[in-house]
Order: sequence, then structure tokens, then C-alpha cells
Amino acid sequence: MRLSTRVTLAVASLAMASCAEEPQADRPGWFEQEAAGLIEEMRIRGGEHGLTTIDAVAVREDGALAILQRQSAAIRLFTAAGGPVATLGGASTPESPFINPSHLGWWGDTLWVFDYARRQLSIIGPDLIIAATIDNAPTGLMSVTPDRRAVGTRFLDGRSVLAATDLTTGTSTVIVELPPRADEAPDGRGGSAVVDLSPQYAVSPGGERLAIAVVTGSGTGTGDFHLTVVDAAGDTAFAASYPLGGVDESFPPPAALDGSVPPPPAAVDGESVGAARANSAASYPPLAGVVVGRDGSVWLERTAMDGERAYLVVGAGGGTLGRVVIPTGSRVVAAAADHAWIVESSVSGANDLVRYRIQWN
Repeated sequence: MRLSTRVTLAVASLAMASCAEEPQADRPGWFEQEAAGLIEEMRIRGGEHGLTTIDAVAVREDGALAILQRQSAAIRLFTAAGGPVATLGGASTPESPFINPSHLGWWGDTLWVFDYARRQLSIIGPDLIIAATIDNAPTGLMSVTPDRRAVGTRFLDGRSVLAATDLTTGTSTVIVELPPRADEAPDGRGGSAVVDLSPQYAVSPGGERLAIAVVTGSGTGTGDFHLTVVDAAGDTAFAASYPLGGVDESFPPPAALDGSVPPPPAAVDGESVGAARANSAASYPPLAGVVVGRDGSVWLERTAMDGERAYLVVGAGGGTLGRVVIPTGSRVVAAAADHAWIVESSVSGANDLVRYRIQWN
């Protein structure tokens, strides 16, 4: 099937941010949020199942899991309790069902897998047999809705947008225009480093919600960020600003590329060590990533600089739920307001996939 390149430019731009609610004075910043408790409920041990890489995870409604391993071109299926079910693919050859799978998701008990190399969407039924394939899917695909619309990034008329492409007709509709990349030269101590203030964005597993976060404050991470969440039609679910908060004075300086850790910067003209560290870290983007949960919650990752990753979790209605902190070697790959699926790396080179229940304080 060959897709048309016809594009309908429609609704929504981040100009909608002008109608957003203002930051509230009593709303705590990132570091003022109390860290939630994590209660382990399930662990798939990578050493036992050959999980040397875990590139993406899709969680079915009943908790069953599909794990994408891009390097080995395999999809690993597990029960909600962590028991192995089957492996799809696994050999990157022309005869293999996948060569370079990059995204996957569920429609009920039907699994879809997007192969970036082939630009092909495979639809796999409950019997684990490929029921259909759709060729020439957009390369920027991030998710696919049950009515077979590919949601993802496109570059149209010189603009970067998030768009929905009907995989039957090939028609693309712009959902929201992405803000341009923005760099800022921090002036905290006269340095010339440039901080990356580019927008961070993500799509929910089912393609129903898109979240775009834009930093609007200082490169030292003491300003605000604006979060806009829209649905697949471009209608705003909520738009609000949140304070990043100051840089925690307990932060150690970042490690060098060789793994060595430089000594803490000395105070300059009465400047606190914490402020000096903040300035030395000014070239780091304040936001490192976004995960949209399957329930519409939004997990915003703060750049890790202290051996830990910190996520500020915003509920589906825009209210702040709290902060989740995990080790730097771990990452959230799927989430909801009450659960997180986290990849934890080990010294053996394998990766565990762990489901945690979130205990908010």
C-alpha cells in the first residue's frame, strides 16, 4: 500500500499556551516535591531471559508485556506476573518479520510493531501470527491509534509538527506545531556555555494524548516550564506552567567523560557552593525527557546530575502528584499515576524490567 503525501493543515499550535493557567505561588518546585515510595511488585530478571537491551515496553490492559529489543530485532512477550510467553522475530535477516523494530503497542489483545528499516507496520493477532502489514508508514511514527492513524513527528512546510496520518488513505492532519529549538547562553558567571531549551514531547501508548514541555526560564534551571497536553484531535486537555525550582545544593558536579568526578567548584565572591554548581551545570538541559502514561499522566524527567533520575509526575488533569526518584542507571519506560515500569541495568550487562507501585506521600 502506498501512502499519499497529501496533507491537511489543521487546528492547534502552542500559541494556545497564552490561555494557560499561571504558576501558583504556593506550588512547590521540583526539589521541594517529596519523593514517593516505590514498592516492587514484579521483576523480570534480564540475566535469566537474555534481556541485554530493553528499548521499549508496551503494557497491555491486563498487565501483560511486550518488550522490544532493537539490536536483536526481537519482541519478547511476558505475562503480567513476569512469566515468559513467546519471542517474535530475533534474526535480522530479509526473511525475518522484523529488521529494525522501533515502536510497538497494543490494541486490546492485538499487538502492533513498527519496523523503521522497512517502514512497515505489522499487526499481530492473539494467536501471535502476523495478520496484516501496512507499508510506507511514516518514519516519525511514535504511536498508532486503534483506528489505524499513525501519530508522530513530521516536517511540513518548514515546520516540525506532531501529526496523525491515516494509514488507509495516507492523509495527514497536523495536531500541534512544535515550538522551535531554543538555546540560551547562561550569564551566571560570565560563561559561554549554551543550554539546550528545546521542547520535550511524547505521545501516550494509544496515541490519545500528546504532551509538549517547554522551558520558559533561566538556563540554570531556576525558571518555569510550560506543559501543554492535547488529544489526537488537537483539543487542549490542559495547559499549565510549573516551577522548576532551584538547583539542589547537595548536587555533586557531573562526571567527566572518562568517569572521573572533578572537585566541587569553589565559592566565588561569596557565592554558595550550590550556586557555583548550578552555574557549572548550566549547559545541561533542564528537562531530559517526557513519558506520557497510559492513564494520561505525564512524567517529566529532570536532567540527572546527582546519581539519580528525578521525575515530576503530573496527573491527567494537570495537578502535581509528586516526585519519583530512581538511580541514574534506571529509566521509566511505561507508567501510570499509580505504577511505573522501570528498566534497571546491572553490572552483568543484562537489564531487569521491574513494575513498581507508586506510594504517594
